[in-house]
Amino acid sequence: MSVARRLAWGGVALLLLAGCARDLKLPEAKLDPSVSAPAKYGSREPAPPPASGTQPLPGAPPAERPATPPVPDLYAWTTTPTLESVPNIPLTGKVNGREFQVAAVFFQPGPKGWDLILADKPVEPTRVDITDCQYLVIELPKDGPGKGSKLSHAMDYGGGVWRLIDPQEPTNWTSWNADNAWTLEITDWSVHPPEAKEAGGGHKAAPLATVVGHAKGRLALCYRAKKGTAFRDSWVAGHFDDALVRQLPTAETASVEDRAPF
Repeated sequence: MSVARRLAWGGVALLLLAGCARDLKLPEAKLDPSVSAPAKYGSREPAPPPASGTQPLPGAPPAERPATPPVPDLYAWTTTPTLESVPNIPLTGKVNGREFQVAAVFFQPGPKGWDLILADKPVEPTRVDITDCQYLVIELPKDGPGKGSKLSHAMDYGGGVWRLIDPQEPTNWTSWNADNAWTLEITDWSVHPPEAKEAGGGHKAAPLATVVGHAKGRLALCYRAKKGTAFRDSWVAGHFDDALVRQLPTAETASVEDRAPF
C-alpha cells in the first residue's frame, strides 16, 4: 500500500475514535467524607476539615439571648402583712419587679435601737460597711428583739431604708424611703456578752464588727410605691435560720450590752 493511501486510512481511523469518545461515559468518582481534603501544593500541613454547624457571617448580629424568666410571686403584696401570711420558704423578695435573694441577715444596734439588715449578697461578718450590694435596713422598736418576741410596724412612712438599683438608671444606686409595713417573729435568740470590761470600766476597742450570737425567725415586709414614680410595690418574706447578731465598734452602739437580753 502506498504511503498516501496509508495516511488516508489513518485519518479515517482517528475520526472514528473521536466519535466513539463522545458517546463514552466514564463512571463518576465517589468521595469518602471521612477522608480529609488533600494538602495544598507545596504545604506539609493537611487542609483543615470543614467546620461543623453554621458559622455567623462577619458582622452578623449575635443570636438573641433567651428571655429572663419572670420572678415568681411567692408572696402576695399587702398593706397589712401578718405572721400567718409568711410563706414557708427561705427569706426572699421582689423589689421593683426584680428578684431580691436574701444572702445575709444581721441584727445589730443602730442609732435608735436595733436594726435588722437584709443583703442580697454574702457579707463578711466582721465588715462594718456594706457598699457593694442591695440591702434593706429595718429599724426595730427600742425594746429590741429577743426569743419569742413579735414585732410589727403598721403601714407608714420611715422606719428604714432600701438601698437598691435605681429603676431609672440601672447602673446607679439609690436609697428608697417609702411607706412600709412589716411583721417579725424571733423564734430563737442566742446571744452572749460581746466583750469583757477592762479594769477601770469601759469596753475594749474593737476595730471590726463582732459576732455575738445567732437568731432564727420569720418576716413579712411590704414597701408601697408612690404613684407617678419609677418604683413598684415590693416585698420580702420568709424564714431565716442563721441570722448573725453583731456588735459594731462605734460610740453610738457602745451600749449594746444594755440593749441585748444576754
